[in-house]
Formats: sequence, structure tokens, C-alpha cells
Amino acid sequence: MELRDVVLLLAASIPIVFVCHRVGVPSLVGFLLTGILLGPEGTGWVQDAEVVERLGQAGAILLLFAIGLELSVAELARLGWRVLLAGVGQILLMGCLAFGFARIAGWAGPSAVLLSFILVHSSTVVALKLFADRGQLDAPQGRVATGILVLQDLSVVPIVLLIPLLGKPEGIDLSEIARALGTACVVVVGIVALARVVLPALLREAAGLGLRELFTVTVVLICLGTAWLAESMSLSLEVGALIAGLVLSDSDYSHQVFADMAPLRDVFASLFFISIGMHLGYEFLMTHAVEVLLGAAGLMLGKILIFLVLLLPVLGSLRLALVVAVGLSQLGELAIILLQIAGPTGLFPPGAQELLVGIAVITFGVSPLLLGPAERLGLWWQRRRGTTLDSLSDEPPVDGHVVILGYGLNGRNLAKVLRETGVPYRVAALNPARVAEARSRGEQVVFGDATSREVLETLAVSRAS
Repeated sequence: MELRDVVLLLAASIPIVFVCHRVGVPSLVGFLLTGILLGPEGTGWVQDAEVVERLGQAGAILLLFAIGLELSVAELARLGWRVLLAGVGQILLMGCLAFGFARIAGWAGPSAVLLSFILVHSSTVVALKLFADRGQLDAPQGRVATGILVLQDLSVVPIVLLIPLLGKPEGIDLSEIARALGTACVVVVGIVALARVVLPALLREAAGLGLRELFTVTVVLICLGTAWLAESMSLSLEVGALIAGLVLSDSDYSHQVFADMAPLRDVFASLFFISIGMHLGYEFLMTHAVEVLLGAAGLMLGKILIFLVLLLPVLGSLRLALVVAVGLSQLGELAIILLQIAGPTGLFPPGAQELLVGIAVITFGVSPLLLGPAERLGLWWQRRRGTTLDSLSDEPPVDGHVVILGYGLNGRNLAKVLRETGVPYRVAALNPARVAEARSRGEQVVFGDATSREVLETLAVSRAS
């Protein structure tokens, strides 16, 4: 593929993504549509997908690294055991449902297991954006959805380890799977232990130098270096990237790391989704339109019903349960990454991967349109029953606070005045020494550049006074 083809794909994606945004459809649908329309199975304007696929693999690595950064085990624990139990129950029930359906359809055991792995995931990108756009990330429904998404994303690690074993021609050997998983767990624990010692220290030194470019290069080195280390130990690049993100997620530097990685992630992830779409032509979609639509409807209905069954007794609120269920009813971007990883194993029947990508595109586009009606239905039922929305936590979301940028002399004095007068506030600082000093004083401080949108979102600046 020539550079011209990459330029053509990126140029074509701009108006397509813009139109998707205007009609309320997630941008990743626009990138998938770009690949579908311009790829060899579509108009054929771009025939060779090799370079896009290689750049797309970098996008998958950066995407998993960013997802790992957003996962917080501490935040997950604060949701309580009932929500965690519902999340685990959804994974098990949806997995069993998908496995049973595949077996009835005549799929072999390993293929059915792989399908169950793929269908349990919801889209972290789509769901979190849905709740963020509605100002509900800190509301009960947003916190429940985030906790379930964290559990789903964490399940990727064992799934990626199992995929190569499922694809072996001699079939599933449970003893071999146990040995391989045991070895992989030892390797993962070793990488995590090494990363927890080395990575924060590396970032601390890079941040201490005060050079923004050096900090960004260090972040990229950590992401790609950990991915390479994992691959050299017979794991996958994706597992290594996810581990690196997880290790850094609870560090002092996670917010700034995420802010620096976001532009790179967005560019390369767009190429990843374009490369996926290039393998799916509109002729296939038209020929199999009924199967795609029925599959999307069945998947969304199944997920909604499972979430309702699990969340209603836990939360005691139809409104909350329905909003979470619809918000998480789509197929996830991690499912598409798993499809790519599973491609070489030959486990899927012909056309199955294209069918699943088509289902993903439909669910990405439909789930945002259903969230509003779902909330209105829940509100109507709530008023009819005379009930109120339960809260999962006695701790109110941050609101009406003051944001202090910098923790020098003026910042410290302002924090002291606000603390003594009882006004809530949060601090952002880019100097590691100042951050450490603020934390020693018990301040709520974020390490990061306050000119970054991601850091400002962490500070909840839109709800500040």
C-alpha cells in the first residue's frame, strides 16, 4: 500500500465521522464505515490493507494501554460486592447463552467457547461517552456501568491467553490449558511485579526533568516496551499493553499519561477500525442484512434482559437497571480486537467474522438512540410506583468546587483559605515535588497539565463553581 492510500482513507474518514457525530452515532462507526466503503470489498479504491493493518495493530496496543489506564481496582472495590457479583454474573450468563446458541447452530466446542468470550463484552468507549455526554458518569448509573465495564475489560487477559490454545488442531486438552495458564500467570505476575517497581520510578524521573516531550516519549516507550516484553515471553502484544496500563492506573501520573497518550491512541485506533471495516464490504452486508439485523437485535435484547435480571434485585430501581442495561447492550471494541487476534486460529466458520463486525456496527449505532427512551420509560415507571432512584454511595459527586491550578505559594495559600472556610476544592499540578507536598498535606491533587482536556475532566471542571 502506498502512502496515498493512507491519506485517502484518513481524508475520507473526516466527513463520514462528522456526519456520524451529527446524527448521534459514535465516531468509531464512522471509521468502520470508511473501511467498508473504500476497502477492497467496497468501492475498491484501496486494495491493499497491509500497511493500514500494521498501523491498526499499533492502534489496538495503544487502545488497550489506555483502557488499562482507566481501570481502577480501588474504584471497583468501592462499588460493593453486589455490583461486582452482578458484573461477574453477566459475564457468566451471557457467555453460557452464547455458547449454547453456537452449539445449537452446529459450531464446534472451541469455536463456541471463543464466541462466548467475544459476545460478553460491551463497548467501554461508547458506553462511557454516552454517560459522560449526559452528565451521569458520577451518578449511580454511571458508576454501576463503569464497574461492570472494568470487570469485562479485566477478563480480556485470560481470554487472550486462551485463544491460541483453543485454535490447536488436536483440540482442547484441559491439562495443557491448565499448564499454559499456570505458566502465563507466572509470567504475568513477574511482568506486573517488575513493572510496579520500574515504571512509576521511570515516570517520576521523566516528570522531574520538566520536559513535556521527554515525558511523552517515556510513556510511549513504556507502552510499546511492555508489549514487546510480553510478546517475547510468549504472551501477546495486547496483554503487555493492558498490563502496562493497569500498573500505571493507580499511580500519581495516570491522568497525565492518559492525556499524553490520547492523541496517539485516537489516530492509530481510527486506523485499526478502518482496517477492520476494509474486510467487510457493503455487498456482504446487503446479502446478509437479515442475519446481521437479527443478530444485533438478539444480542442487544439478550444483554438487556440479563442485566435487568441481575441488577433489579441488586439496585431495587427499574430506572437505574434499565439505563445501565441499554447503555451496555452493544458489542465492545475489545470484541473486535479479540476477533483480530483469533483470526489466524481458523476457529470461525466462513463469514462469521464479517457477520460479527456487522453486528458490532449496528449495535454501536443503535444503543445511543435507545438510551433516552429507556430513561424516560424508567422515569415513568418510577413515578407510577412512587419510588425514587437509589444511590450506591453516601458520598456525593464532586460539584460546586473550586479548581486550583498549581501548588506554589499562591496555590497553597488559596487551598488553606478554602479549607478553613469549608469550600470544597481540587488541585492540579505538573511539578512532581509539589504533588508530593500536596498529598502529604492531605490535598486532593491530580498530577497533570491543566491545559489538557482529559485532566480538566478528571477535575470535574464543568461542575466547578
